[in-house]
Amino acid sequence: MLSIVREGPRILVFETEYIEELKKFLEDGFAAKQHELNEAFESTEEGFSLILLTNKASQNDSCDIEDLILVTACDTGTILRAIINEKKSEMIKNVFSGPRIMIMRVFGNVEKVVEKISEEFEAKRLKVLDLLLEFKNKGNVVMFTTKPLNQKMCLSDLYGDGLLIDRDYLALSKKFRIEALKYLNEGLEKMDWYEMEIRIYDRYSAYDYHYEKLIKVLENLELGLVLGEAWTKDYPRMFMAVGVYRLRFFSFHDPEYIKKVLMGLEYSKDGIRIVDYDLYFKRKHIHWSEVIEDNIRTRNDLGMRFRDQIYSRLNGRISREIAELDANIMKTRVED
Repeated sequence: MLSIVREGPRILVFETEYIEELKKFLEDGFAAKQHELNEAFESTEEGFSLILLTNKASQNDSCDIEDLILVTACDTGTILRAIINEKKSEMIKNVFSGPRIMIMRVFGNVEKVVEKISEEFEAKRLKVLDLLLEFKNKGNVVMFTTKPLNQKMCLSDLYGDGLLIDRDYLALSKKFRIEALKYLNEGLEKMDWYEMEIRIYDRYSAYDYHYEKLIKVLENLELGLVLGEAWTKDYPRMFMAVGVYRLRFFSFHDPEYIKKVLMGLEYSKDGIRIVDYDLYFKRKHIHWSEVIEDNIRTRNDLGMRFRDQIYSRLNGRISREIAELDANIMKTRVED
């Protein structure tokens, strides 16, 4: 739910005198697209490859921003096999494989996290562009960002310095994932996590849909961690018990921010309130009147405002999935 580490693009450098011919082969066979460096990095996701074509790589063990850069969703092994099997290797003078890249999300004091990891692994600290373009570097590259990892990012989203760590990639990745909270808390320094409780109530009992919708948003926006959940009872009126589903939720965002998210999720696109997502912090119910903005004093108008804010931050796939869930929820509504 809260991603701390993900893999960056794999990098291949081809030194060739046949740049245009090799470019066409990669475009036709792997749907590779040409980009400037910043656009290229922003276009990549996990499993993507970033390919540099140059006619001077062996001269200085580095590439220039001006070199031709292609991005493809294929992995580097598939590309190299195709080049060999289709007899294109005669066009290539040298092949260089760039270091494997990990991107780590940091909260709070980024510099403190970089320093801690640098000391712990005796890492070499370099500027991000040097780590990307100097393929003579041996080791694995760790870059840092404060942005959510499930969204595409450009170079400006990365912290200025990265680390070159001479460790096995899989072992390093495993260690970071296992000890993710240690590094996360290092950046937060003395900041505490907020422990909250989210209660879901729907008188039409479409709990599965509401739960799935909530989890998708918490994951996509990387708002925190769910560390427990169970059925319980709430008492909206004296001696009136109703079943609710309760989630124990930890977040670095304050309760007022989470309340805004929950209020936005309570409404359909037509402004119909389809669920109660109640929020409790230190046993206190966070009321909607505590998050009023711009003097908007009606619950529906405020909820629709927060809905617009949330949906603008979701990626396209998640927005479509939530629209389907809302449609299923509306099918459970019946006239009283």
